[in-house]
Amino acid sequence: MVKIEDLQGSHILEQISNEILTESLNVPILKETFDRFHEASQNNDYGQNLVEVSDFILRDPFFSFKMMELSAKRKHSMHEGLEADINCLQKTLLLFGLDAVFKVALESCVCFPDKDMDRVIKKAQYDAQISKKIAILRFDILPDEVALANLMADLGELLLCIFRPNFPKMVRIATDEGIYPSQEVAQLELCGFKFKDLSLAIAHKVGFPPPIIKLMDRYGMQDIRHEVAESCRKIAEMVFSENGYLELPDEILDLKKNLGMINNKELFEILQLNRYLEHDNANYVLEKITSLENPLSEEEIPF
Repeated sequence: MVKIEDLQGSHILEQISNEILTESLNVPILKETFDRFHEASQNNDYGQNLVEVSDFILRDPFFSFKMMELSAKRKHSMHEGLEADINCLQKTLLLFGLDAVFKVALESCVCFPDKDMDRVIKKAQYDAQISKKIAILRFDILPDEVALANLMADLGELLLCIFRPNFPKMVRIATDEGIYPSQEVAQLELCGFKFKDLSLAIAHKVGFPPPIIKLMDRYGMQDIRHEVAESCRKIAEMVFSENGYLELPDEILDLKKNLGMINNKELFEILQLNRYLEHDNANYVLEKITSLENPLSEEEIPF
């Protein structure tokens, strides 16, 4: 597992992550999260289904971060190892009980994201959603574990949007103007670190469960779990990037190699490309994948 000091821009990562974590009590939650818990509390409805509650929380990267923070603090107050396998939100809910979770939600301030932050939130939600569905197809990957890890992959950028908004703003402007070829290059040049590395640094400092950190770690040991998680992260990045759809076919084909027998229609339904891409762009991706999987022979080439 990679250490913070081994990451590019480690001294800046150390400083920024420390500064952000001193303000972690002020991390807001999404309005829909607050409204859901507030409505339930008004109706004295505390006996909700844990699976439904955890699935709902998994749509809010900020509240999920708060749950991971709570788990880490609880672990430090107990014997080492008792919570080593708290690798999904359902276990966190079981550990604390819904009353405590409601208390955290109702005492949190509410986030009203601007356009840039809203894009990152939607990307993180999409990433968690598709990675969970893909993991279910594998049978040997814990769906909630990979979904939580991928939701947290964009935590660094989201916390920057709240506490250091000038960082993601100047990266977006420079990328939009074509000064740098990619977001990651712009992040390194302008900020001195990659935003996803900040996510990993914060996960280390807070004390996220080892299985989650290992899945977030793009530099560690690679296995099927990492390959699936990383493919979903890349697909989410491409879906929410301008012209990213042009790179989607190759990445989707790489993902298909780890899924066994699944046809393009089924995979498209899981990835919801018709919902998230413009119609013509979604058709381009499907046609490109089909042509790459079934290349024409020389006799069939129409010229």
